[in-house]
Amino acid sequence: MAVWLAREIGVRSVIRAAREMGIRTPLQPYISTALGASEVCLLELAGAYRAIASGVLADPFVIGRVTDASGEGRYEAPRDVRAIQSAGLRGIQEGLRGVVRLPGGTAAVLNRRDFPVPVMGKTGTTSDFRDALFVGSTYGTSGITVAVRIGFDDNRPLGRGETGGRAALPIFREIMLRIYQDQLVGPAPRFPSSIESGIDQYVAMQAASKAGLATVNSLFKGNQDQP
Repeated sequence: MAVWLAREIGVRSVIRAAREMGIRTPLQPYISTALGASEVCLLELAGAYRAIASGVLADPFVIGRVTDASGEGRYEAPRDVRAIQSAGLRGIQEGLRGVVRLPGGTAAVLNRRDFPVPVMGKTGTTSDFRDALFVGSTYGTSGITVAVRIGFDDNRPLGRGETGGRAALPIFREIMLRIYQDQLVGPAPRFPSSIESGIDQYVAMQAASKAGLATVNSLFKGNQDQP
């Protein structure tokens, strides 16, 4: 799907959108970039996913404010926040929420009672299992984003089967749980009903389709059994 979409709109349009989302690392103008062939740093990746989850663009910073002994401000990080003007943003948010909520999603393990934090996200696994990634977010401007990358500095493989969902997602899960259980931030934001209901409808449609197919198969088998 990523390759098909990149071909439809053009790779340069993909790169331009990545730049708008805060990716500064050079991206190669090849179709394989749609599959992650151009490496980016984890901070940039986290910033792009935070923008998608919040609907605003903002430059990351490490130190927010510096004061002297008297409490007078000496430095404050610039906070240039810009709303994302895109009609397709809600669809992307729903898709990333579906990764968690759909029964067959690669992060469906996060849609259980023992993880009460509503999140959206994406797993990632590079060639030969060299890197395992998971980037996930809670929704809106009051939400947070956590990006996890597991890999060796010498780029050797992690081992067969060490995917983003297997190696990186459990770490994301524990971090998110502690953040909200220890109340390091406010309560976890809920996703808009329009996103959740859209996924509910899709799940119901898929279930009905499977049920219909099972009925057809049963009838077909019954007819075969007739003398």
